[in-house]
Amino acid sequence: MSMLDVHAAALQTINEAHHTFLLKYKKIARKVYGFTEGKEDPMFYRSLIEAILPPDWSVELISCGGREKVVGAYQSFDWTEFPKKRICFFLDRDLTNYIPPEIDIADCNVYVTDGYSIENSIVNFGLCERMLIEVFKVDKISGEEQVILERLFNTSLNSYKLSLTPLMSQILHWRQKKVVAPLNNVNLSALFSVEDGQLAVKVGTDDMLRLSANDVGAPSLDAASYRFAEAQFTSDGNCHEYTRGKYLLWFLSAFLASVHENSSKFCSKIQVTPKMNVTVGSKNLMIYAAPRARCPQTLRSFINDNYIDFIESGVHAISASG
Repeated sequence: MSMLDVHAAALQTINEAHHTFLLKYKKIARKVYGFTEGKEDPMFYRSLIEAILPPDWSVELISCGGREKVVGAYQSFDWTEFPKKRICFFLDRDLTNYIPPEIDIADCNVYVTDGYSIENSIVNFGLCERMLIEVFKVDKISGEEQVILERLFNTSLNSYKLSLTPLMSQILHWRQKKVVAPLNNVNLSALFSVEDGQLAVKVGTDDMLRLSANDVGAPSLDAASYRFAEAQFTSDGNCHEYTRGKYLLWFLSAFLASVHENSSKFCSKIQVTPKMNVTVGSKNLMIYAAPRARCPQTLRSFINDNYIDFIESGVHAISASG
């Protein structure tokens, strides 16, 4: 039997992501391992994790393609054979505060994001400011102008989260009814714009529900159903922390572009729009945002309690010498 046959047979008996892990795993390498949900999650988590690991260590992250597959990967492990603190699992909280998952895991080596996803913890003015300076070349802002810009960013971001309540309520309804709705297809630019750093809401609630439903090919909520869904969504006092993370990235991209295009209004020392060396938009924003994001405290503690504890325990050194 060829190696390809062996791998094909293995895929039928174990989780695919776990199989990928077995191909990549090196017992004596200076590596730790992790499983994430989305295909773009490793980009964020790798930058955040490797900033904390010792310089000669790295993390190998495997994208599973959804919460259920991450859970499946966890359940595929024989934990008598692998050190738990070396192999971690990263889950989005998503809307699980409202809809508990059918299958879930809770263990010391399982991290659940504070908000909807990891993006909710990193989209803030600190990241915005770094990107303005380092990517968009808006780097001559005075201290006073920085304070004004930070206030504008926070006000617009909070207004954006609040204005997304109808859409998030409808998404909650779709999830509860198990309606297939590809949420990446929502055209946020038809619903919002950012002009001179200020959020503009283009449509009312009814149109927001209708347009977003058309975008994803799902039924729009009628008035009574919407009132019920909105009451459910807003029943959690932290509901706006469960705004979909990728929608926050759209806002960050729009805000950055708005400030860059009108940089002379925000910075008295800028007369001409700064030239950028790269083209940045909502589709490739993560490439530039990930290495500039600050690690959430809960994730930092999780990394220290697992990866760092494993490294400092000397288990790896014992395995290598053994």
